[in-house]
Amino acid sequence: MLSVLSDGSAEDRRERLRRVVAGSPPVPVEDLSPGAGAVSGTVEVHEGTVDGPLTDRECVLVEYERERNDEGAPEVVEGRVESVPFLLADDTGRVLVDPSGHAYEEGVLPISPGRTERFEGDEAGENVRPVDDDPVLPWVHAEAAIRPDDEAYAVGTLTRVDDPDLPPDVRFRLAPGDATEEFVVTDLSRQALYEGLTPDSRVPAGFWRFALLGGILVAVVLGLVALFLAVFLV
Repeated sequence: MLSVLSDGSAEDRRERLRRVVAGSPPVPVEDLSPGAGAVSGTVEVHEGTVDGPLTDRECVLVEYERERNDEGAPEVVEGRVESVPFLLADDTGRVLVDPSGHAYEEGVLPISPGRTERFEGDEAGENVRPVDDDPVLPWVHAEAAIRPDDEAYAVGTLTRVDDPDLPPDVRFRLAPGDATEEFVVTDLSRQALYEGLTPDSRVPAGFWRFALLGGILVAVVLGLVALFLAVFLV
């Protein structure tokens, strides 16, 4: 659920996302201008929300996945994303974020994996109940969401808006567009998202420490061998 896939196309998208995020520091709303841009702030409801399919909680963006597990080989057999336009507010103003029409790809929707909620249930998703650990179950249903009052970071194309139906302080709409390679909405900070998209972040914790110790040990052994050869073979 929401983990970047390892096949070539997903790796290419991971790199594009990383490149976009690296070049997209959030800008205060009062300083926005048309074109590519990024904003971070607090999620506010615009006109409505969508209900989480498993939790029934209010969301502005939610992903659902149904996973079949045959003998320890999990396979996603259904996945969908629902979203509504919402407001993102910082200390200087608010911007309308509109994910409508964005083609989300399985495994690369950047919502924090820590926010994924997993449920055990039957194939149809009836009679679900939360799963606290990670057992091997025949069917697992999962939901990840961005909700009102969450902190969020968004990257997209900014255009000016003059809509009487919008609050008067909302002057820009951020949405998918040609000004940037990727459209991003996430409850991760920009730094956390960038680190999660960086290949080295997949290295297990402590790997580099043990690799360094291993390198030192190899150097010591080689040094002792060289000393032995110098002393006894000369």
